[in-house]
Amino acid sequence: MSFDALDRARRAEVDKFRALRDRLIAASEALQHRSEIRVHLAQKKKDLAAKRSIEEEGQFENSKKLATVELKNKDVEAEDEAVAELLKEIKAVCDRKSSPLQ
Repeated sequence: MSFDALDRARRAEVDKFRALRDRLIAASEALQHRSEIRVHLAQKKKDLAAKRSIEEEGQFENSKKLATVELKNKDVEAEDEAVAELLKEIKAVCDRKSSPLQ
């Protein structure tokens, strides 16, 4: 084999290794990018879970407040009914006292 043929063969081998190196670099960059995306998505998932938890906690607090308001409303309605009965009794007593038959 001549020197030129050996040089061409050596250059061809070098070019193959360079191409392989370039492919490895591209694959490494792709894996790095994929890893960054996974980390980003994991963080986003964690943030969304925390946000959802806060929203659910807020809904729970709102439900508790609503239940408290409903109980107070029932208490007020019961008091209103008691006051209405008392007013009827007072009116009945007043009507008896102001009646000309007394």
